[in-house]
Amino acid sequence: MQRRPLIAWLGDEPPSELTRALGRSATIRAGWEPGARVAAMWSHADPSVLGVLPAGADRPAVLVACHDAPSPELRRRWEGEGADQVVPVTALAATLLEWLDGARAVVRGDDPPTFNPQRVRNTVDDAESSLAVLTGPVVVDAADPFPPLRLGADPVVERDDVRRYVTALDRYLARRDEVVRMLGEDGLTRFLELTHLREQVPASLGGRTRLDPYGRGRALEVPDWRILVRRMKPRTREIEVSEGRLYAIGTDGVVLVTLFAAAPRQRLLVDLPLDPDTNVQFIYEARWQRRVAARRWHVGALLVEMRRRRLDER
Repeated sequence: MQRRPLIAWLGDEPPSELTRALGRSATIRAGWEPGARVAAMWSHADPSVLGVLPAGADRPAVLVACHDAPSPELRRRWEGEGADQVVPVTALAATLLEWLDGARAVVRGDDPPTFNPQRVRNTVDDAESSLAVLTGPVVVDAADPFPPLRLGADPVVERDDVRRYVTALDRYLARRDEVVRMLGEDGLTRFLELTHLREQVPASLGGRTRLDPYGRGRALEVPDWRILVRRMKPRTREIEVSEGRLYAIGTDGVVLVTLFAAAPRQRLLVDLPLDPDTNVQFIYEARWQRRVAARRWHVGALLVEMRRRRLDER
């Protein structure tokens, strides 16, 4: 007889109704046990409990449950500790079963060959997403196909946090471009491979924080910045505009929350309001993604270019 897949529960006892909800589909055990496919715990647990898990290919998926809908800060904190997903307890059983089915394997790599859009059943309520496609096909001026666009109906105020970020990024990108040109063909990729390896050195001393160019694993409070994202729609010459958010900010890239799965190395144009009259436009190149809801994706994208655009230029 085939054994039921095993779920290891770490820390305080699991919800009393979880075993009943899983039925004959899985067995849940207290503490780590070799062979467990998933490790789960409460969001109030000490992250040090993850230290019992094996590393490398033997490491199970890690799920964190909370009593209410998880906040962005809670998700970022646990993902920085190595969790794969944070869910409300009401979605816990269904999400565990999806992981056991193998449908929720996360794209972890940063290289184009690992780019793998996932088609999965959704356990996250789409109502929590306020993002929307703003327009249908956009008619553009050939002289300026990507003019700056206003974000929503709410008035934009002076953005000191955005200004500090953009000022620092200006200085960094100017020097980065000098180095990348000296590295020759595919210089940006080679440069990022080197810096990514450099940032892993402190982690080799036993630290849990994982740093990367996209800002994943950084102990930073990321502002909740609304953005506009433009992309060419697949197999057409139409441009789609939708709202998005910045989920994480790194040295050379970001993680965007989008309403679509980007194509490998697809260029995305992002507008971020700087003040009532000016947008900052970023050109990003998509490198990896994972699906986090039925119509919501995290897209890791590298920054290619940045420019300021006055809204009266249109």
